[in-house]
Amino acid sequence: MKKSFLLVALWLLAGCAGAIITTPADQTTTPSGSAIPPTPIPIQSTATATQSIPVTWSGHDLAGHLLLIQYHETGDTLIELDLQSGAIRPLFQAENGSKLLAASLSPDGKMLVLGYAAPTPGQVQLGNTDLYQLQIGSTDPPMLLVKRYSSDESYFGPVWEPDGKTILYAHFYKILINNNPVYRYRIETIDQTGKELPLIADAYRPAISSDGSKISYVYSDPKLQSDDLYISDASGQKATALTTPGVTPPVDAHFFSKDNQTIFFSMVNPQPQPASDWWDSLFGVKTVSAHNVPSDWYKVPAAGGKIERVTNVSDTGMSGAISPDGSRLAFISMNGLFAVKTDGSDLVNLTDTAFEGSIQWLP
Repeated sequence: MKKSFLLVALWLLAGCAGAIITTPADQTTTPSGSAIPPTPIPIQSTATATQSIPVTWSGHDLAGHLLLIQYHETGDTLIELDLQSGAIRPLFQAENGSKLLAASLSPDGKMLVLGYAAPTPGQVQLGNTDLYQLQIGSTDPPMLLVKRYSSDESYFGPVWEPDGKTILYAHFYKILINNNPVYRYRIETIDQTGKELPLIADAYRPAISSDGSKISYVYSDPKLQSDDLYISDASGQKATALTTPGVTPPVDAHFFSKDNQTIFFSMVNPQPQPASDWWDSLFGVKTVSAHNVPSDWYKVPAAGGKIERVTNVSDTGMSGAISPDGSRLAFISMNGLFAVKTDGSDLVNLTDTAFEGSIQWLP
């Protein structure tokens, strides 16, 4: 399991630390090259639950289902965990040698969009994913939605708009400028007709408010080389920073509260600066990714304001979701699966099993 997380960590750090990010003015340039043919993904029967987790959290009033990605060395499994019974229902079995890093269920509960990397025989699996759609309950293989044009680009972090007509996702890709490779992030959209459009330059990890009026995202600042939390309107305009660019530690996963008034986000915990930091400052050495550095959950008003710390777990590999009633967060990390009230109280460890990628809390 640790090996899997290491590979994901290397991929994320490669995307952040190795990227040469330019200004948004050049973002109209599109990638070129031959498309990588998708590999068919086998599906196993999902008729009955075959596993369960002991319900050790019965006194914490948890309800609903969690959509989780469970690591396995022969292929990741997308599962649905019933919080009342502890039953696990497999929804999708990924192919041996592949990587499943994201799953998002449509608002009507009928369609999944997957971030999936096909097997790479004879090569290290770096987790550079295409996007696929999978109909719930179908025995047909997933359909390719957005495909890569080169081996070192990736489509990741898909989320549905509340009306179920459009999907937002992040695109990491390389282009050539004056014969030099340049790596970039960009948030893009795809609608029901298959039309793909760029939305927000130098940004990744989109999250959408439940009313569809706001988008929060991580802006990878090309000048300050920082990863900051921003919010914009649904068109990606009127952007406002919710953390302080170049000052606040890097931000990673984030999501809206149920009433859309608050954004919860994982952020590298502020560290006291040792005396040797003058050397790093002199040469511009910085923390470039929050995903694999000890972090916690924080919250900030969506309108901007004071940042408050929610948890004190100092964990890594974190991703989270809000409960259907808005009272709790569920989150995954290197140390397991957890739930906590939005004020940081009543933290409970549901299991020590380390899940990865995305998490979604369903009714």
